[in-house]
Amino acid sequence: REILLMQEMDADALEQTLLSYMRKQKVSAIRKRAAGKRRHRQRKSWAAFEANLTDRQFRRYFRMSRECFHDLCRRIEENVGEA
Repeated sequence: REILLMQEMDADALEQTLLSYMRKQKVSAIRKRAAGKRRHRQRKSWAAFEANLTDRQFRRYFRMSRECFHDLCRRIEENVGEA
């Protein structure tokens, strides 16, 4: 059926349809190749993330000292429970 539709199209319309199809196929192939090269990373644990931060970096990330942060976490765990 699609072949009959293509035969009825004029040359310009057919060319545009084929170019559009070819572009979609090219993009699809590029994305498929990129997906195959994707690196799957393991999420860092909180302990590993925190250990890599200096005190200054920690304060910039969380806007409080480590001691204050740990105290806040302790208070939350007491009231809500540990996850």
